[in-house]
Amino acid sequence: MKRLLLILLLPVVVIGLMRWLADPRDTALPFGTDDLSSVQAELAELTAEERQLVEDYVRRSRGDVLPPEWADPDEPLTARTFAQAIDLERNYRVRQAEQQVRSEARADARDAAWATLRAIAKVELVRAEVLSAEALAARRGELASNVRSQSGHPVFMVRVRVQNISDETIESLQGSLKARDSEAFLPLDLCWVDRRSSLRSGAVEEFDCAQLNQSASAQATAFAKPTPGRFEVRWEPSRIVLGSGRELRGP
Repeated sequence: MKRLLLILLLPVVVIGLMRWLADPRDTALPFGTDDLSSVQAELAELTAEERQLVEDYVRRSRGDVLPPEWADPDEPLTARTFAQAIDLERNYRVRQAEQQVRSEARADARDAAWATLRAIAKVELVRAEVLSAEALAARRGELASNVRSQSGHPVFMVRVRVQNISDETIESLQGSLKARDSEAFLPLDLCWVDRRSSLRSGAVEEFDCAQLNQSASAQATAFAKPTPGRFEVRWEPSRIVLGSGRELRGP
C-alpha cells in the first residue's frame, strides 16, 4: 500500500519540483496579443525591473513576433520568451537614451543659433482654446451660419504676443511658435508668424492665429486644457529684417 502511494505521489512531486526549479524568464510570451493576463503568475516571479521590461516590450510589440530576417536591426521584435523580451527591451532603452543625448545636443546647437534672433523679437503664447463655430463667429463678429459653412468643426485658436525687445525697428519677422509634446514625437504647430510691417523698438502687438479649414486635433485639444508638464512652448525665429537693413536668419 505504501509503495503504491509513493508511486502515485512521485509524479506530483516531480512536477512540483520542476515548477519550483523552472526559471520564470523561460516563460513563453503570449502570441499575437499584448494581453499578459495568462502569464501573470510567472510575471510575479520576476524582479520589478524585469517585469517592467517585459510589459514595456509587449506593449511596444503588441504581441507581434517577426522572423529575424524580417526584423528591423535597430528595433527587432523577435522575442518569444520573457528572457528575450528583457534583453531586447534593455537594448532598446540604451539606444533610446543615446538618441536622446544626440537630439538634445542638436537642440542646444539650434538654441544657440536662435539666441541672437530671440534677443530681438520676443514671441509668446497668450492663450489657446478650441472654439465651436458659434464661439468662433462671436469672436470674429460674424454670423454663426457663415462660420459653420466654412468650417463646421471645432477650431484650434491661439492668441500670440509679439514684442520688439531690441533698439532697432523690425521691418519684417518670420518664425514658428511650437509646443513640444512629451507624449508625441512631433511638436504641435501653434502659429506661423509672418509680420511684414514695421514694429518699433519696445512695441507690442497681439493677434489671433488659427487654421480655420482644419478640425482641432486631439493634441491641440489637450494643449488647450490644463496639462502641467506635458507641453513646452518654443519660439523658433527663422528670419528678421531690421530697419538698418540688417537681416538675420535662424538655423
